[in-house]
Amino acid sequence: MELFAAITLTWGRHDVSCYPVKTFEQNSNGDINYKYELVWIEFAPTGRIKVEPLPYWPGHEDKLRYQSVLFTVPQDYKGTSFLNIWHYDQRKFPQLFGYLPQFKRVRKFPTSQRFEPLLPGSHLYFSDVWAAGDPFLTWGNFKTIARGPFLAGLTGNWDSSDENWDGKTHGGAKGDTFWDTKVELVPEAIVCEAEPTGYARAPISKKRVWFDARTGLPLCMVTYDRKGEMFKSFDGAYSVYDDKGKQVMDGAYPYWSWTHVHAHDVQSNHMSRLKQVQEISGGWKWWVNRGLDVYDDFLTKSALRRLGT
Repeated sequence: MELFAAITLTWGRHDVSCYPVKTFEQNSNGDINYKYELVWIEFAPTGRIKVEPLPYWPGHEDKLRYQSVLFTVPQDYKGTSFLNIWHYDQRKFPQLFGYLPQFKRVRKFPTSQRFEPLLPGSHLYFSDVWAAGDPFLTWGNFKTIARGPFLAGLTGNWDSSDENWDGKTHGGAKGDTFWDTKVELVPEAIVCEAEPTGYARAPISKKRVWFDARTGLPLCMVTYDRKGEMFKSFDGAYSVYDDKGKQVMDGAYPYWSWTHVHAHDVQSNHMSRLKQVQEISGGWKWWVNRGLDVYDDFLTKSALRRLGT
C-alpha cells in the first residue's frame, strides 16, 4: 500500500504542472484513427514544497489535488474539458466535472466515469493516470507478488535536437506504433497488485504495477478484466531534460518528467501513444510551478466554461 500511496499523493513530483500532450489512437492495422491534442494541468494545494504558500494553500487543506484537461484538437472536440477535485481524505471519491461545447454547460459525472474513455477512439481512463488515478483507499487487497530486475526508460529520453519534443517512432504494422525509447536496467522492481474494491462496476478486476524499489516510481502497469484475463498494458519513459549541452530549466535545475506513454489494449490490439511536447495547437506551451493564478485560470467550473468557448 505504501508504494501506491506515495505515487497517488505526488503524481508528477511538482507543485504545479502543465503538460501539452499529443495522443495517437491506432487500431490493430496500424491506422491512426484519431489524433488529439490536449493540455493537462496538475495543481497541489497541499504538500507543496516549492511554490508559495508552503506547505499548503490556506482554505484548501482538505484537498489533495486539482487536475484538469482541455482538448484543443480536433475541431470537433475543441473546448471539451474535465476537472477532477481530489479530497485529501483518500476514502472519498474525487468530484468529476466536464464541459461539453455542444451542450454549453458544465456537467457533474458519476464515479463510474473514471473507468470510461474520455473521447471517441481513446482507450484511456482517468483511473489509469500515473498507475494511480484513483484515491488509494478506494482500492484494496494490496499485495506484493514479486521482486526482480526490470528494463525501463528512466533517463536519456529527451532529444534536444527535437525542437518541439515530438519524438520518433518505430515498429508495428506501419512503422509508427512505438516511441523510440532508451532503457536501462533497474536492479530491483517491486511488483504489486491491487483490486478496485470501491468500484462495483469497474471493468477491471485488478491492476499489477512494477515500481522502482529505489524511488517508488511506477515503471509499468497491466490491468485485468473481470474474467481475470489481461486487458491493457502501460509503459512509459522519463528523463531529465538535459541533452548534448542543452537544457530545459525548472528553476535552478534541469526539468525532470515523463516523456511518453504506450497504452496497449491487448484484447483489441489498439495502441494509444501519448507524448509530452513543448507546445500544441493554439499556442499552449509547457510550464511548471506557476503561482495561485493557475487555479482561477484552469481549475474551476467557470474556468471550464471560459476555456471551452
